[in-house]
Amino acid sequence: MADSFPNGRGGMRASGLKDRAVFLRGQILHATGDPRGAIVEYEKVKQLFADAADAILSFRRKALALPPSVTVNGDAPAEIVVSSRNLSKAELRVYRVDLMRLYLMERNLDRMTGIDLAGIAPMLTREVALGPGEDFLDRETKLPLALPERGAYLVVLRSAGEAGIEPIAATSLVLRTDLKMELREDSEAGRVWVNVRDAKGAGVPHADVRIVGSGDSSVKIGATDLRGVFTGEGIHGRVTVVVQTAADKNAKNTDPKSSSFAFYRGTLALGAPPKRRPPRKKRRNNRPRTSSRRTRPSSARPTPKCRLATNRRSRNRSSASSRGWSCSG
Repeated sequence: MADSFPNGRGGMRASGLKDRAVFLRGQILHATGDPRGAIVEYEKVKQLFADAADAILSFRRKALALPPSVTVNGDAPAEIVVSSRNLSKAELRVYRVDLMRLYLMERNLDRMTGIDLAGIAPMLTREVALGPGEDFLDRETKLPLALPERGAYLVVLRSAGEAGIEPIAATSLVLRTDLKMELREDSEAGRVWVNVRDAKGAGVPHADVRIVGSGDSSVKIGATDLRGVFTGEGIHGRVTVVVQTAADKNAKNTDPKSSSFAFYRGTLALGAPPKRRPPRKKRRNNRPRTSSRRTRPSSARPTPKCRLATNRRSRNRSSASSRGWSCSG
C-alpha cells in the first residue's frame, strides 16, 4: 500500500487513509488468529485508536489462578489444575496447615494470598513449567501433588517477577480427607443443617464444627451429635463451614497432624441482613436549643406609645380637663 500520492503540482502528498489502513490490517490479522502480526500493526496506531491499545493489553495480559479449594477423598491421587496466560513457569510451595486456626484467623479464603508465611518452612517446593511464555493463549496445566497424609494443605503458586512487573500469586486449599459433609441451607431462616459422615457413610459424632456467615461478626461453634448432625442458626450471608475430627474418634486430642478436615463454602445468601440503627443527626453546634423568637433585653424595649384620647362622656365639654392620655406598650 502506497504511503504517498502525487499532489497534482509535481510533488507528493501523504495518504489521509494510511493510519486507518494500518488499523484495518491489524484487525484482519487479529481475526485470522495471528496475534503477533496484529500487535505489530496495532503498535503503529495505538495512539490514534483506543481499540488498538486495548487489544494490545488484552493480548499481553498475564494471569495465574488456582481453584479456591480442592478435596481429595481417601487415597486418590492429588492434583490441582493451574490456569495461566503468558507465563512460562512458576514456583510451587505447599504448606501443611491447621485449617481450623487458619480460617478463624483469615475468615475469608479470598484473602489467603496475603497470609504471612514468614518463618514457616514449606513441606514441598519446586518449579512448575506452564508453557512457552508469551503465546497469547489461556492454558490449563494439571499439577500432581505428593500429599500422602490426611490433612489440610495450603498451595501457593507464584510467577517469576519481570522488569517493571510484579509477580502474580495464587493460592488454593487442598484437603485430603475421609470425611464427607452433607449440608442443607434454609435461606429464609438463616439456618444450616450439617451432617458429617465417614468414608463408609456412618455418622461422625463429636466432630468440631465452625460456622460463619459473610455478614456475621461471630462464629457459631459446636459439635456433631451421635448422628453426626449439627445445626447452625442465625446465619447471615454466604456460609462457610469447617469440620475437624481426630483420627481416633475416642481421643480428645485434635492435633492437626492426626486430624481429618471437611470444608464447605456456600454461594447462597442466608437470612435477612442484620438491622442497623440509622445514624443520629448531628446538631450544627453544641448550643442548647432556644425558641425561634428573639427576645430583646429590658433595656432595649421600646418606650410606650401614648395617644391622646377623648372621654366620650366629656365630648360636649370644652375644657382641656375633659381629655386624657391613653398609653399602650
